[in-house]
Amino acid sequence: MRLSQSVILFALFCSTSVFAQQGNSPIDLPHVDLQFSTIHDAPLTFPSPVMAGFPTCSADGAMYLEFMTNPPSYMGRALYEVSKRGDLKPISLNRLAGYRSIQIINYDANDHDVYLLLSAIADDSTGDERTGRYLAVFDKDGQLIRTTQLRLPIRPVKLATLGNDNLVFLGVDVGNAIPRVVLTDEHGAFLKYLDMGYGISSPDQLVQDLPFKGFHGDVPLDVKLTAALSAFQMSHAQGGLFLLQPGADTRVIKIGIGGNAEVIHLAVPHGVRADSILSSDRGLIVRGLVGGGNDSILMEFNPEDGSFLKEIRTGDVPSTSLACAHDGDFYGFRWIDKKVYLIKGSR
Repeated sequence: MRLSQSVILFALFCSTSVFAQQGNSPIDLPHVDLQFSTIHDAPLTFPSPVMAGFPTCSADGAMYLEFMTNPPSYMGRALYEVSKRGDLKPISLNRLAGYRSIQIINYDANDHDVYLLLSAIADDSTGDERTGRYLAVFDKDGQLIRTTQLRLPIRPVKLATLGNDNLVFLGVDVGNAIPRVVLTDEHGAFLKYLDMGYGISSPDQLVQDLPFKGFHGDVPLDVKLTAALSAFQMSHAQGGLFLLQPGADTRVIKIGIGGNAEVIHLAVPHGVRADSILSSDRGLIVRGLVGGGNDSILMEFNPEDGSFLKEIRTGDVPSTSLACAHDGDFYGFRWIDKKVYLIKGSR
């Protein structure tokens, strides 16, 4: 069983899929309403009807979508950058010569480059062909700059850019079976551990909170932790990053430039379970699942103390279709008549 990445499938041709519920809460919360419009009349063209994970954004507001390709197995991957003007640029794994069994674990971008955390086997591997972790760096035109094998004191699960010079990796210290966060330079060279204090729950609690309980046999704790950390999310914020631990014990760790960390406990409304986080250059915006079901809403919290501010209602646009908030507006994608359109929402 492969547990290296938590994959959420979006059937783009099905506007009422389990992950595409209405963006309004069935509970009464203080709220504001977004009004959406398409940015272009023409739809966007992608290689597959199935997307892996939520759409995301880099710090500069560029959007990224990862697609699963090659039916019926849908084991291939295609990553696209989409500008707010609707320009598409593929980030092609076909440029990675000399490797096989390539899988995208996570990705992010800064103002200049796109960083992919990969698992792969180098063609020149000898002896015990263990799959390694690699960092592939592309420019914003989709041209491969370099590929580097990561040699970190953790097994990395999540990646985020911190400014234009550093990367943050969340992963598992395999020897000690604990979650750790590390800071590296732009080449993925280890600089230091980041002190999360008590910001991340204990390993036992993380495994207990896993929604997936189907481990068979004697599965090592570090493997279970890898699965648990796959549900964490890092998103860009003004002056740094937010790291979200979803679930019953919801918390956000704010990581500033340089790596200083601060824990923010969210005052999530009763009956709502924090699930994921949007990149935002203004405020702290989190998706939540209502009543243990699949109704997903957007909530805004005070980034200083975690207090609840308001629900952000998205009408008939699923909150899971939104990538980020940038310059006061919300950007995402809408599937209309089996075609994908770039949309903008304003308050």
